[in-house]
Amino acid sequence: MLTMLTLLTKVILILGILGKVSSDINQDLRIIGGQDADIADYPYQLSLSTEDIGHFCGAVLISPTWALSGAHCMLYLNASSITVLSNSSSINTGLRTAVSKIITHEKYDYDSARNDIALLQLTTPIICSNCQIIKLGAAEPRKDEMITITGWGTTNSNDTLTGSDQLQALNISVIDTSICQENYNIRGDIITDGMFCAGNLEGGEDACVGDSGGPGVINGKVAGIVSWGHGCAEPGFPTVYTKVSAYLDWIYQHSSIKP
Repeated sequence: MLTMLTLLTKVILILGILGKVSSDINQDLRIIGGQDADIADYPYQLSLSTEDIGHFCGAVLISPTWALSGAHCMLYLNASSITVLSNSSSINTGLRTAVSKIITHEKYDYDSARNDIALLQLTTPIICSNCQIIKLGAAEPRKDEMITITGWGTTNSNDTLTGSDQLQALNISVIDTSICQENYNIRGDIITDGMFCAGNLEGGEDACVGDSGGPGVINGKVAGIVSWGHGCAEPGFPTVYTKVSAYLDWIYQHSSIKP
């Protein structure tokens, strides 16, 4: 089964709101094997936070008033409880923007992580020195293509309770879906047409807890949203991303963004 990779999931477990959110799907990922990064180089990167728990997921700015993230990041939350942080390389700091509406994919399934995508409408446009929208990727991610991931997730697979204070960035490769599926068959997990895999099959480089909902960028366009995986940076089990190109019509239909 899948392992959910969001800090929110972890906090829910700690608070005892649920006995168990998911069996093995890790939807609370953070970057392992990356390097310190400057938000000026990744001005589309956003942090989602609440007053009680601080940063819990990443997101990406796709218009001045719309952000894209993972549906699993929105579990048990309402729009008024979320603050979007931008314009800062440091966690829990920066320009604060409120959320007016959350639109989660109507066919999102937590157990399988199918349709793991959500839109956040912002109350005011995000305009700042290190804030910049990124275009949506329409191309299918290709095997061995380089993808850049960013986030404030954990940098140590043995300590998934502690995130990174500094934004992290990592360049990894898209993994052949058939190889990824073959490895995940052992766990009974399915890589759907709306997903793709990226990482290092030898392990040691990956998204992890807290990176969930954040962007994977190919050729300057957001191609993926960090979704799920088995553990963090484990050999043979790269992170699985929501494939943005598979949801372009959904994004256009539910937002003010035009093709």
